[in-house]
Amino acid sequence: MHIDLDEAIQIYAKVSRSRYGRKARKRFLETARALRAQGDKDGAAVWERVAVEVERVDARPAKPVGRVDSRIQTGV
Repeated sequence: MHIDLDEAIQIYAKVSRSRYGRKARKRFLETARALRAQGDKDGAAVWERVAVEVERVDARPAKPVGRVDSRIQTGV
């Protein structure tokens, strides 16, 4: 199985959002700034893409986990 860069960014953003919470985006932007200051423009661009993806993860509505039995909700 091959995972391209876009898929890797999506996966990492989701995992990192769970791990770092709302601080994830700030953390990635700080990493991007540090890399850019060292002259690593490509590395900085990737971390900036991860930060953007974390924003998208935050903007998506939460998906329900598992199936909810409607009898429980209605009290039947």
